[in-house]
Amino acid sequence: MKKLFTLSISLLSFCGFAQQNSVYLNSQQYQQLKMQNQLGNYTVIAPPSGNNLQTNYAYQGAPQMKANAACDCIVPLDSTFSVVPFSGATPPEFRNDDLSSPAITLPFSFCLYGTTYDSVYINNNGNISFAFPYFTFTSDSFPSASYIMVAPFWGDVDTRDSASGLVYYKITPTSLIVRWHNVGYFPMASDKINDFQLIITDGNDPILPPGTNVGYCYNDMQWTTGSASGGVNGFGGTPSTVGANEGDGSSFIQMGRFGDSTNVYDGPFSTSDGINWLDDQQFYFSACTDTNNTNVDPILVSNMCDTIVLLPGDTVQYAMMVLSGQTNQDAWATFNMGGFSNYTVTTLYSMGNHKYLVDVYTPTNAVNDLVLTVTATDNGTPVATTVREYVISFDPTVTGIVQSAQKEIVIFPNPAKEFISINHLNENSLITITDLSGRVVKQTRSLNTNQIISTSDLNDGVYMIAVQNNQHHVITKLIINK
Repeated sequence: MKKLFTLSISLLSFCGFAQQNSVYLNSQQYQQLKMQNQLGNYTVIAPPSGNNLQTNYAYQGAPQMKANAACDCIVPLDSTFSVVPFSGATPPEFRNDDLSSPAITLPFSFCLYGTTYDSVYINNNGNISFAFPYFTFTSDSFPSASYIMVAPFWGDVDTRDSASGLVYYKITPTSLIVRWHNVGYFPMASDKINDFQLIITDGNDPILPPGTNVGYCYNDMQWTTGSASGGVNGFGGTPSTVGANEGDGSSFIQMGRFGDSTNVYDGPFSTSDGINWLDDQQFYFSACTDTNNTNVDPILVSNMCDTIVLLPGDTVQYAMMVLSGQTNQDAWATFNMGGFSNYTVTTLYSMGNHKYLVDVYTPTNAVNDLVLTVTATDNGTPVATTVREYVISFDPTVTGIVQSAQKEIVIFPNPAKEFISINHLNENSLITITDLSGRVVKQTRSLNTNQIISTSDLNDGVYMIAVQNNQHHVITKLIINK
């Protein structure tokens, strides 16, 4: 009996030790240990994956008229999106810190470095995974042997504060779209928010450019790092990571690591970059390489939309950058506009990535479209290339504001500072302001014959303003000069 009693005490002691060194992911104790940087002494136990994926909690906001990232890269939220059902969180909003969804079945095969996947975990911290869900809130650089991950923005997302937005997803027969919509950061902070999106496809869905199966899209990005990763007020500490990783220590792509509030960017593998540089960016690439060829095609980053409409005689400038996304590689671009030669290309710098300014001087009698073909090439083994075409289209019949059936449409002041007023409109006219890259910066519908639009949030420069209704489509330049 004495020996049995001793054994019982030993087992109780062992159980007590195990209990003291384990913590549930969504428990109050987990949050306290995370705040105190003590989680390394504990085994973290994820909540059971018990959510019923057949119960969808659809997006409840008003349908977005327009995706407001550059060139409509971001898909507007509407009732076809559902809130991601994070395991252990409370429906219908599933607000959480560090949780993951149950495995979500895909109706298509997604190819990542020679491996195909037909299910996915959506992780709150700005990434998706395939073999396992990940609650890791402090990001790592790529390549890494620890994670099989596609990460549009791997950082410590925390949506528990009511001022934070939520994470939504949408599945089509050939694509998965995940939107981290205006999300905050740890601990329950929403003074700064990030809005970004991931798209993965079967490789043939036209939602992404030909030859790609992954897309990252960004609206306003305001923070980089939670406090448990060394951040202070959203910045500093361990920077957040943008890229994709196969988990074998060699197959990867990295666009950058972001840790401060600037717009400074000096390449995928240099010092921590500024989060403001990500605003309105978009990255498209193919992660479908095989295990013998891990060289991902170079990524062309541009503020130019695939098709833009200009007035004849305009001079426009586009910024473009080519990223290799892999260590010890270089990448560059060549430009061709067919027989049109009235453009110049300036290389700004070369640091493992190349940045260009393309100035196009369009003729005053332009009628036919101009097609700018950009070919990005790297020096990997084997060499990889990416080709994109950008169409510059002209409407020679449109030279400015035209006479309506009643009175001339008037926009004043122009140049503008804090606002513009548009008079003599038809009700429900669509008013669109774009920059010279074709990116929509404002869009609204008139409620009556006069409309006032704030321009206080627009930078100084030249814009195009279009007014469209069932009778007219007029366009003119708008100058902001504060």
